[in-house]
Amino acid sequence: MTFAERVRECVGEIVHVATIVDTVPGILLSSNNNFLTLRASSAVGYGPTGNVATLTSSTAFVRTTE
Repeated sequence: MTFAERVRECVGEIVHVATIVDTVPGILLSSNNNFLTLRASSAVGYGPTGNVATLTSSTAFVRTTE
């Protein structure tokens, strides 16, 4: 089972996606061999939520909150 396949099992869950730049919290929308996409939470007062895509190959780990 590939990393993307394991992460795909978490679609719809609240996760933290860690890259070399930052850790992004949000709801995982999709996962494939190229990208992870999540609906990112914004900090209070900093605007609406938005979709964020990260390269699967640049993802260090995905942590679920459950």
